[in-house]
Amino acid sequence: MLKILLLAVGELPSGGFQEIGDNFIHFLKKYASFETRSYKTPKALLEKALDGSFLLDERGTQYSSQSFAALLTKYEDRGDTFTLILGGPDGFTATEKQRFQRISLSPMTTTHDIAHVFILEQLFRGLSIVHGSSYHRDEPR
Repeated sequence: MLKILLLAVGELPSGGFQEIGDNFIHFLKKYASFETRSYKTPKALLEKALDGSFLLDERGTQYSSQSFAALLTKYEDRGDTFTLILGGPDGFTATEKQRFQRISLSPMTTTHDIAHVFILEQLFRGLSIVHGSSYHRDEPR
């Protein structure tokens, strides 16, 4: 079973965003073990993050749902932990970003809460594809 670790700067979503996120986490745990760790400052997070983790960054690599599923499969097959980093409102410096692979959810900037829910949904969608669930439906060709 794939292990997923989400490292975040700042407070985790509350209210409606938390409810939506918790729903995706509930379904995600069918396919993976999942843990979120929140840090008060970027410095605190960076001290714990492993090189090679995936940093969410609007300038990162954009994946389709299928290619993201293939990425998750690689980690699952190797038995490695898939670690994602969600920065705070000020992000990270170019030097700090060099330690990590980068994934773009969109070239547009968004709020922490929306990015948090978005990546949870994409993790669930990707693993649904990997495990043959009917959640993801490809467009007819």
